[in-house]
Amino acid sequence: MHVFELRYPGTWLTGMSPAEAQPIQMVLHLFETHLADAAVSLSWFEESRPVMRNRRPAREEREQRAAKARAIEAEVEKRIPEGLPPQEAWAAREALRDAATSEARRGEWSRGCVPETYAFRVPFIHAHSFLFALVGILKALRAIEGMAAAPAPARIAAKRFESLFPTAVGIRDSAHHVEERARGLKRGGKPIELKPIETGPIRAPAGALMLSMLNGNRLGYTMDDGAYGELEVSRETLESAQVIIQEVLDAFAWKGPVRTVPT
Repeated sequence: MHVFELRYPGTWLTGMSPAEAQPIQMVLHLFETHLADAAVSLSWFEESRPVMRNRRPAREEREQRAAKARAIEAEVEKRIPEGLPPQEAWAAREALRDAATSEARRGEWSRGCVPETYAFRVPFIHAHSFLFALVGILKALRAIEGMAAAPAPARIAAKRFESLFPTAVGIRDSAHHVEERARGLKRGGKPIELKPIETGPIRAPAGALMLSMLNGNRLGYTMDDGAYGELEVSRETLESAQVIIQEVLDAFAWKGPVRTVPT
């Protein structure tokens, strides 16, 4: 499990009125939650990737499934009426094969086996949780930016964060509006003008619509502007965010006991 510490230099903000301090302190505590969410998501993402790669059923498992499906198919085939026209007979047998395979799979699922397509989705779920938590940190930084009582170093932190992760918001927006992106649309229902892609194994000089891609440990989407953006789901990404958060906390004047999280 990855752990990222934050140190509150005190318990209460000082040097400003209570009316100014209360909303700022509430926002500062959001960093703790978002960082924890991102850390857990990163840990589970890394744990799930080997499971996804190794989830392909073993030969023995595939053979057992096929044998059960054949046995079910042979039993059910007896119920197909004789003398059907060729097209109807073919359709009946195809439906029979699907029903037999499905019944064999249901038997596996009832014994606790996870469907392969479900197992495949697990890293994507954690990568998206990581993305949403990271953008949550940025939104909290932007909130601090707009608070006049916040010190100058804290108010410029959002821009530093954006310079480090310039595609984070664009990827998040596409993830939240994937039904629009799937139709090649951007905000307002206008068509996306795709831009060339050259990253890792992806080469598309004319551009391509890419949705929820995992390129190693990088989550990627075609963004609103037609460019393809990626965010690295990694310890290094979160360490950079952790440094900025800590600098924001240290920029304020505090009083009371120091507190380090997580507990």
